[in-house]
Amino acid sequence: MANFSFFKWFNNVTIARKLYSLVGVMAILIALELGTLYFAVNTLSSVRAFVGAEGLWSKSQKDAVYRLQQYSQTHNEDDVQAFYSFMQVPLGDHKTLLELLKESPDLSIARQGFIEGGNHPDDIDGMLKLFRRFNTISYIQQSIKIWTEADSLVGHLIPIAKNLQTEINSASPSQKKLNEIIKEAEHINQRLTVLENNFSYTLGEGARWLENIILKLLFTIVLTVEFSGVILTYFIVRGITIGLKEIMTASKSIANKDFSVKAQVFSNDEIGVLANSFNEMTGELSANIQKRVQADQDLELKINFIVENEKRIVAIMDALIKTTQMDFSEKLVVSDRGDELDAIAVGLNTMSEELEFHLHQLKRSEQKLNDAQRLAQIGNWEWDIVRNTIEWSDELYKIFGMSRESFVANYENYLSCIHPDDREQVNQIVEEAYQEHQPFEIFHRIILPNGDVRNIHGTGAVYVNDEDNIIRMIGTAQDITASKKAEETLHQYNLELERKNKEIEQFAYAASHDLQEPLRSISNFSTLLAEKLEGNPNKEIHEYMKRIIGGASRMSNLIFALLEYSRIGKEMSKTTTDCDKLVHEILSDLRIIINESAAEIQVEKLPLINCFDLKSVFQNLILNAIKFKNQGVPPVINISVSDTGKDFLFLIKDNGIGIEKEYYNRIFVIFQRLHLRTEYAGTGIGLSLSKKIIELHGGEIWVESELGKGSSFYFTIPKN
Repeated sequence: MANFSFFKWFNNVTIARKLYSLVGVMAILIALELGTLYFAVNTLSSVRAFVGAEGLWSKSQKDAVYRLQQYSQTHNEDDVQAFYSFMQVPLGDHKTLLELLKESPDLSIARQGFIEGGNHPDDIDGMLKLFRRFNTISYIQQSIKIWTEADSLVGHLIPIAKNLQTEINSASPSQKKLNEIIKEAEHINQRLTVLENNFSYTLGEGARWLENIILKLLFTIVLTVEFSGVILTYFIVRGITIGLKEIMTASKSIANKDFSVKAQVFSNDEIGVLANSFNEMTGELSANIQKRVQADQDLELKINFIVENEKRIVAIMDALIKTTQMDFSEKLVVSDRGDELDAIAVGLNTMSEELEFHLHQLKRSEQKLNDAQRLAQIGNWEWDIVRNTIEWSDELYKIFGMSRESFVANYENYLSCIHPDDREQVNQIVEEAYQEHQPFEIFHRIILPNGDVRNIHGTGAVYVNDEDNIIRMIGTAQDITASKKAEETLHQYNLELERKNKEIEQFAYAASHDLQEPLRSISNFSTLLAEKLEGNPNKEIHEYMKRIIGGASRMSNLIFALLEYSRIGKEMSKTTTDCDKLVHEILSDLRIIINESAAEIQVEKLPLINCFDLKSVFQNLILNAIKFKNQGVPPVINISVSDTGKDFLFLIKDNGIGIEKEYYNRIFVIFQRLHLRTEYAGTGIGLSLSKKIIELHGGEIWVESELGKGSSFYFTIPKN
């Protein structure tokens, strides 16, 4: 009932107020949309600035630790001075953090701290606003918490530097004590690296969350703008059209001297007022004519009167018809009689002026639409199949380098503008859309009159009547030449990147292959030297030789692993693999390790798949499940698979020590270890090698784990 009352009220509002309401609503919604977009850009820019600040902070912290390491070896005071210089960046950010955490912070001090931290002055205001305005958002709260923890931790480096400086400047510095101090600094450096990664990750998550909200809000506003404009325009045009049509119908009857017809009144706006006036005029005119006919006995005067009034009525009818056809070039002449016809003439002239003004406003709105098309380089067209006429927008003429005066918009002329190599394909697609009554999309080139070639993205839709006969087609054409060139440039960059990757792979192979030979020499000579020194009573020498031999062995293993990693993807081909048979072969090869660990391994039936060699993937995951077991608890490993429709989802689940959530991604990075080599052996390359193989298939690998209760490693192999 409320909606019915609103539309009834809106129908009776003047045309001017309706149009002003339409423009006002559209302006408010567009302003809201622009405000939202401005807010999103500034906020995301501030997030970007914080990520950049974290990069400066991280680099300075790592350079400072590196300088401490150098200082412990060289004892050069320049290194310790360089340490304090690099620490200025974290200390500047420390100043800002302390000030912003206050209840009433001094923003000038906070700004100065960010400047000392190396941040660009243009970014600082946005960073301060982001910190203060959004500190209740979970992502910002978590980022501040991480920043506070890292800020507290990095401050420990200065006492460490002072201890190191004191020890070095002592009368007899102890290398053991120096190593302990540096080890403490490296431990802090590792903890800071984790916090820095978490800080960037948290800000990235927050940015994606904000971007999703902004996109949804903008999408809602755009839909509201379009829906409101269409609805309001429909009601306004409909109200004007039916009112004028009713008046025009009644006018034609009156022109035929039938005064019994009345124009139906649909609203109380200008059209409704005109219809009421017209009806009153018709009634009064009919009565007056009848009275004058009866009262006037002079036939000649009666005829002249009727003829004259008929001419005036015809003039009014012509003016009214022209008004309905949006022709406002002529105005009715008003006599000095002051009768009903003069009143109608005055009313029609006033209405004509009002409609002319509002038509001008509509043309301005149309101009705004044309401007939008020009900015986006999108033109539109409409093909009336019944009348066989085609209308092009101004922007479409501009895209084709044509003008309305020099170019007739029809299908044949359109085809003549298309590049000869694309013409047949375009014609075929349009004909198929015409025959099948389906929308179409097409990319083609056109040749401008000056010889330039442009790339066009075209779309079209087909409309049919109730008898399923096509009545019209509409569509758009966009100039995508610039984006096409960018696409080609990107393709060239990709080719260059592929070439560089091949060079890097060749270098890695050559480097790792060439490094094996001197390592073998070091290992062999170290072994010989150890044998000769077996009788030496100095235990420290034996320990050194043991470390040399162990280090050479580990280096050899790392180089071999790196060589294996670099070979992945080269000269590989897919074959049909029985995963069930493959896993049982691996278990047979690992029989000794499995027996020593008392591991229980359960394998469900695995499928036949088309893939690259997955042996190293299964083997690495099984060995890790055995290696990282809980003390005193035999490993229990379950291997299974499920069919998701488009992928095979494999699962290797164990009851081992588990992994903290913050390290889920780190374990798949090459040479990244979560434990000391003395606790668990290995090169740290197994999971990264497995990840590379899975991604070569187009699949994914990830882990879900609970500390102390085991881990579940998942990976997918696409069927196609």
